[in-house]
Amino acid sequence: MKRISAVLRILLGIVFVIAGSMKIFNPWRFHDTVTNFRILSDPLAQAAAFYIPWLEVVLGLALIARKLYRGALASSGLLLSIFTAVLLSAQLRGLDTSCGCFGSWDMSLNFEGLLARNIGLLIVTGFLIRAER
Repeated sequence: MKRISAVLRILLGIVFVIAGSMKIFNPWRFHDTVTNFRILSDPLAQAAAFYIPWLEVVLGLALIARKLYRGALASSGLLLSIFTAVLLSAQLRGLDTSCGCFGSWDMSLNFEGLLARNIGLLIVTGFLIRAER
């Protein structure tokens, strides 16, 4: 069980580091993605486009290094829940659900693929939280 948890923890951390890194180098593209979901005003969308990628990288590194681990797990679960809610909201409102969370890698995924990925990451996070208890 500990070995499975360690592998999942490292993989989840890598996912967050890659997702954040891809957005850090092109914050305006991510800003466009955030704006397309029509949830935040432009100043808040700009702030989100700048800060969320750095938060993802820090969370990913904390998961990999197992530093501030419980906080990183809780924050990861919260962030994934928010991302999933935003995705569902956009789909229900008939908006473009192209995510861009992994740069051009994401553009080929449809809504169902993005939702499945988010739910899978949430399941992994839930498993790790449970294993920590």
